[in-house]
Amino acid sequence: MKNICFTLGLALVCGFSFGQQKTPQQYGEGISAVWHNNVATEKGATIFSEDFATGIPTTWTNVTVSGPVDWKHTTDGHSGAYPTSAIASTTSGNGWLIVDSDADNFSGGGVEDAQITTPIIDCSGFAQVKLEFQQMFRRWQADVTTVRVTTDGGANWTDFILNTAITQAGTDNPDYVNINITSAIAGDPANVQIQFWWQGAWDYGWQIDDVAIKEIDPNDIIVKRASFDADVEYYQIPMSQTQTQQYHARVQNIGYADQTNVQLSVDINDGASSIFTGISNTIPTLAVGAEDSLGLSITFTPSSLGTYTVTYSGSQTETDDDTTNNDKTASFAVTDTVYAIDNGIYGGQWWNQNSGGTGSDPYEIASLFEIVNNDKTTTTTVFVGDSTDIGAVFYVSLYVYDPVDQLFDLVNQTDDYVVTSNDLNNWVTLPWFNNELLTGGSDYICAVRHYGGSERVFIGYGTNSSFSGTTLSNDGASGAWSNQPRTPMIRLNVNQDLSIFDHETEFLLNQNIPNPAKDMTTINYSLNSNAVVSFSITDISGKEVLSVIEGAQNAGVHAVNLNTSSFSSGTYFYTISVNGKGATRKMIVE
Repeated sequence: MKNICFTLGLALVCGFSFGQQKTPQQYGEGISAVWHNNVATEKGATIFSEDFATGIPTTWTNVTVSGPVDWKHTTDGHSGAYPTSAIASTTSGNGWLIVDSDADNFSGGGVEDAQITTPIIDCSGFAQVKLEFQQMFRRWQADVTTVRVTTDGGANWTDFILNTAITQAGTDNPDYVNINITSAIAGDPANVQIQFWWQGAWDYGWQIDDVAIKEIDPNDIIVKRASFDADVEYYQIPMSQTQTQQYHARVQNIGYADQTNVQLSVDINDGASSIFTGISNTIPTLAVGAEDSLGLSITFTPSSLGTYTVTYSGSQTETDDDTTNNDKTASFAVTDTVYAIDNGIYGGQWWNQNSGGTGSDPYEIASLFEIVNNDKTTTTTVFVGDSTDIGAVFYVSLYVYDPVDQLFDLVNQTDDYVVTSNDLNNWVTLPWFNNELLTGGSDYICAVRHYGGSERVFIGYGTNSSFSGTTLSNDGASGAWSNQPRTPMIRLNVNQDLSIFDHETEFLLNQNIPNPAKDMTTINYSLNSNAVVSFSITDISGKEVLSVIEGAQNAGVHAVNLNTSSFSSGTYFYTISVNGKGATRKMIVE
């Protein structure tokens, strides 16, 4: 058997080894790659289509080569312990196809190899032909998603390996996949068959719908991966933390003719009118299948509260045959207090399942917040998933990144929170133990912490993907943070009202570092004027375990080095007294 293989995205060795090993594959002759739209295409003759309204058609061939998973029809989506969003395809209301690896092969019961193949499709008479379908896919381990094309009943295949660059964050939902199969069917276009091939070993799975074979238009560009230049793209930004934005996108020629004078234009609307427009540089010629970046040289900085809608539009000299994919839109809101990386659309819930599958291991999951200007925070807000057990306990920690040590230092926490029935599938706002000053130019993370055990805590996440290093998780065992491709619905609330920090007119008490403390920790404080200072350290019951008399101190920054080697492990509180006024922070001793 001869296989021709095309790998799309990051490099993947075509001879990847599974229980049913693929024949070693060779790169083929100049076939255009795969491209992805954010909307379905409208023009070009439809040669074949299937929306699975009546289930898996009897004319399709469904084969499970190995493992406990197979292709099946669903109207619900994934049903395993680690649920993934159901595909939001155009015709999802009447069902779609799914390989549900997480549910059908939980804990890795065997190597998975499942194939589903269309009947013979006559594509003769069409000069340029593409396969189009909608998908939802998330990567976990070594899963491989392949589209195969044959014109001789499966004796020879041309393989297109998809989703090699996709992470746990998953594809767009839905992701509109287009594959130019013109060269792949040239041998006998009257006898075309398409196969969707899944290979895995306890992964999430693959969902597909609305499969079609269409004629390719000569003039067609698409706009994709549009964004504004920033380390993190937030969906809600407090007015105090807005940054200058510079917009750019990638454009691709998916027609079969070169396109000339390709440009990107950007329009920003505040809900009442257009408030910003800009045009990029020009690409003189965008060849067939080519992709390039376009960006604006001018910038925009939001200056008022409200929701902003950004429209990215591609254009060229030729008249585009399908204008439905020339635009891409995004929105963000400027708020008075709320800072959010999630898009507010519930995409599922996250937890840290233990090896037995019945409870939770300890974990933290966090979102990062760039503090551009000095600010203050009083509370944090978390979305509690509906699978959370009533009575389960969690709290939220606030960390600041130390660029010298390259570690996150704990600066504040909330008290333990006990989940009630009213909290499920809902937002919960928790106050910090003390109001916290935020330093401009610093990165902070808000992290939900669950102790683990039989009572589980699920945290909701948005449908948008995150930038690397902006959403994190910590399994509690290694103590190390790792990238989390989903966007947990954990928000930071800021407030510049000085009245809630009335003692700061006289002094400022910082969080001890390091925290948790091991043998030694340092408490920094600053005085605006000369004062008499003392400290009291109490355990969680309120019993005083240590008193520190600083006495008369001059205005300025001071530090107390605290020896905790004799303290039992647990939670403590330290209170500063300055001329009769006090402030308290929580400290952990390990």
